[in-house]
Amino acid sequence: MKKLLAVLMLLLIPLAACAERIDMEVYLIDPCGGCGGTVGRGCKSCTIQDEIANRYRLMFPEDEVQIQFNNLRMDKALEPEMRARISGFGADPDKVPMPLMFVREKLFLADGSMDEALAQFLETGEYPGIEAMLQDKAEYEASRVPGRVVYLYSSYCEDCREISKWLTYSLPADYELVKYDIYTEAGQTMEKYLLETLEIPEEEYCIPLIVYGDFWFAGKSSIYLSLKSRIQEYPDEQSVILEEIQ
Repeated sequence: MKKLLAVLMLLLIPLAACAERIDMEVYLIDPCGGCGGTVGRGCKSCTIQDEIANRYRLMFPEDEVQIQFNNLRMDKALEPEMRARISGFGADPDKVPMPLMFVREKLFLADGSMDEALAQFLETGEYPGIEAMLQDKAEYEASRVPGRVVYLYSSYCEDCREISKWLTYSLPADYELVKYDIYTEAGQTMEKYLLETLEIPEEEYCIPLIVYGDFWFAGKSSIYLSLKSRIQEYPDEQSVILEEIQ
């Protein structure tokens, strides 16, 4: 969490002086359908829209950002205009994945991978172009080291059952997921270690708990809203596992 706050503060410094409102037009398909209905019909808790709104309202002062969501699942008629706008940047609409967004008539991905480029654009006006950004993203993805996620849960926890299903399709395919049941000896040892080393406040701790590097997310809502963004921003984080502390 400390690392996240430091990154957000760096992003806010150059943007705080920007008086012009930041209008974002986001195109997405939400719910994404990735769970295939295994988490819940309509998946009300793990929507892409909530995750995007949460991320950008943390990045930018709330009174300076206005987000317009265009959900193609609700209105397919929006798609032709979106594709035409993408083509206007010389990009193939079939190769620009959603969620995407237009900010001051420039095209960005809205999955977190281009947030640094967005912040630089708003500060300096420099726009590298969507093709260059897609190429940078592809090269980065090809060379990255798969991350490791630690998951504390209980078989008696309803929220944990939902998160367990959600994790099967939400984590990148090559990521390592290490699970600890807190009612086992190994789980209790790991729980104690994480609470102490990450300095998780007792009043904020609950399960399900996800630890990704130095980031931690307690509770279903926090995991749904923030885990995927942190993975996109820091794709090589390695959480400590029990074998490394014993």
